[in-house]
Amino acid sequence: MKLLLMHFFGGGVNAPLYLDTFRQNFALCKSIIQLDPRALRLLMLFGGLWIVLPFCYGRVPNRLLLLSLMVPVFFAVMVLAGNLDNESRIFTEMIPVVAAPPILLFNRRLDSPRSDLVTPG
Repeated sequence: MKLLLMHFFGGGVNAPLYLDTFRQNFALCKSIIQLDPRALRLLMLFGGLWIVLPFCYGRVPNRLLLLSLMVPVFFAVMVLAGNLDNESRIFTEMIPVVAAPPILLFNRRLDSPRSDLVTPG
C-alpha cells in the first residue's frame, strides 16, 4: 500500500522522501530482548498503560477491549512505515484506545466502596 501511495503521490518509489526504516525498526524491536536502554523506551509507550490492558478483560466493556486489538496491528504497520527510534509521536492516534480501558478500570476501583474505609456507626 505504501509503495502504491509513493508511486502516485511521492514522485515514484525511488523518491527521496521514501525512507525504508524496516531493518532499523526490526533491529530495535529485537534489541528489547537484550535490554538495550534505547529499545526499552518502547516499553514505556503510552506511559506504560498498555501493561494494564490484560487486567481489564472482564472488568470493562468488551466493545472497548475490541478496540485494543488495533494496537498490535498499528504497531506492526508502524514497524514497516514509521521510524520507531526517533518518532514516538507516530503512536499518538492510539493513545485514546490504550488509555480508555485502564481509566475505566481505575475509575471502577475508585468508585467501589471499600469495607476498611467505612467506620462503624
